This record gives sequence, C-alpha cells and structure tokens, in this order.
Amino acid sequence: MFTRIAKSAVAVALAATVAFGATACGMGKPSKDEVKKAFTSAMDQAVSSMGVDIPDELKSKATESAKKFVNCTVDKMYDQVSADGLKAMIKASANLSDPKAFEDKLSEADQKTVTEATKACASELTPVG
Repeated sequence: MFTRIAKSAVAVALAATVAFGATACGMGKPSKDEVKKAFTSAMDQAVSSMGVDIPDELKSKATESAKKFVNCTVDKMYDQVSADGLKAMIKASANLSDPKAFEDKLSEADQKTVTEATKACASELTPVG
C-alpha cells in the first residue's frame, strides 16, 4: 500500500512540475529553502485536492517520503534552473488551481532540468515491488 501511495505522490509531483509556469517578478535567485517550501506546498495542495485518505499509521512514512523527494528534486535542479524559473515555481505553487498562474511556461531548458530531477529522484526513492 505504501508503494502505491509513494508512486501516487511522485505522479502528483510530476504533474505539479509540469504545471509550474508563471513568470515571477523581483531580483535574485530564491533560496533552496524557499523552493523546497514551495514544492512541499504544491505537493500538499495536489494530494489534498485528490482526496487521498492515508491511514494514520502511514502518514508519517508518507510525509517523510515526500520530504525526501522534495529535498532530492530541489538539490538536483537548483543550480541549473534559472532564477526566473525558480521564482515561477514558487509563484505557481501558491495556488495550483488558478489557471492564470500557469499562462507562461518555464523555459525549455528549465523544464527539462526539473523533469530530469523529478524522474531521477522518483527512481532513487520509490521502493520497487
């Protein structure tokens, strides 16, 4: 059951990654912690909107797995994604249900980097079996 939940969380994260796309204002690159917080928020919103009921005994494992996935993904992509791309992800994570937040897409290079990072982390962290 936990494997199914982990795979669902990975699928949600990948879907959220594709949705990230608004351009953001401001200068400088957001910190890794800001990006991790945004990814965590996006995953929480996506899982909540799916209505997934996780039994209490698995909640802590699911939370720990999600944290590992977010940390892995951000650590793998952070240095290669542009400041604008990171800002876009943070802005988009604030409200995944707002279609206007996703009018613009990440640059092709940023999108490729994020997709590769999420796939690599999913492969590394998802239990086989």
